[in-house]
Amino acid sequence: MDVRQVIQGHITWQLGDGMKCKIYGQPWHGLWLLLKPGSVSQRRLVVSQLLAQTGGWNNEKLIQEFGFATALYIALSIQPPQLNSNRDDRLIFTYAKNGQFTLKMAYQLITSSSSAPSFHPSLLKAIWHTQGLLPRIRLFLWKIMHNSLPLGDTIGRRISNTARPCSICGCDDETIQHALFKCSWARTLWLASTLGIRSDNLPDSILDLLRIFMCNTDANRARLVANHLWALWKLRCTEVYEGKKATPQQFLAMAAAYDRLQIDAGLVTCRVDNTLQQQPQLGSATCEVDGSFSPPENGGWSYLLTSSEGEMLEYGVKSGLISSPMQAETKAMIKATRAVSN
Repeated sequence: MDVRQVIQGHITWQLGDGMKCKIYGQPWHGLWLLLKPGSVSQRRLVVSQLLAQTGGWNNEKLIQEFGFATALYIALSIQPPQLNSNRDDRLIFTYAKNGQFTLKMAYQLITSSSSAPSFHPSLLKAIWHTQGLLPRIRLFLWKIMHNSLPLGDTIGRRISNTARPCSICGCDDETIQHALFKCSWARTLWLASTLGIRSDNLPDSILDLLRIFMCNTDANRARLVANHLWALWKLRCTEVYEGKKATPQQFLAMAAAYDRLQIDAGLVTCRVDNTLQQQPQLGSATCEVDGSFSPPENGGWSYLLTSSEGEMLEYGVKSGLISSPMQAETKAMIKATRAVSN
């Protein structure tokens, strides 16, 4: 157990006037972990600079700093924080009720952190109480949390004490985080999903991933992520054990089917967010590319081409010998350029 990581996982910002808390650095909202600063000026941004006087997001500032696509993602996925101009931002220790860090409370946290549920009670609560989730999906999330899915890493450690490579890409050990998020196959599906997640930007810890998607977001988005996770797992099992190739269309259709089932059954209500409603021009197309690299010479690349109406026009994914991250990204760009030109 890494004591420093356990303690750091319980230190976060409590926002006041938003003048001290930088948007990158110590956590203040889980979904910001998905975004990487692209410039020195972005690293210096504080929370208050991104908010309008009305309390909502300053959409012009978001677009100016991050571009339209990322600004749209922020506006639709992250609730703007409520600031209090009468107090300063401060770091708090969430394990203590009063937020004060003491050696006594740190010792209690460390000694109680022998298992995942002990130091992630909010995650357990989110799994069992998120509105609308089917029982099988709740159990699936619980198994993820306890590292109990039948994957190469788990099976290898229990039988031969050695990890096994990914059954699909063969690039890395088949851990839960690799199978569900980091594998080039999974990354393509997440990028093609309605959530538009770039999973290469996510943390490596599966518990941190679950906490981001299940605890630090609203119930509707948590349910959507859970449905997509379940659909991805089902399709992965189909490909590994039955040899049937899965496509982004199947992934989207299966996740949408679970979502529609929950809505039709009256378990949840559908919420529409009208922030930043600007649409791509008719007749245009959007192309998203991604590349991955695992030393010494394993990697892959993928691209996704969609129309302005949201229709998937073409996609491609492939793994092979790659000498560097730059080569992986370059191959993805070349394949995407050829697809667009055709």
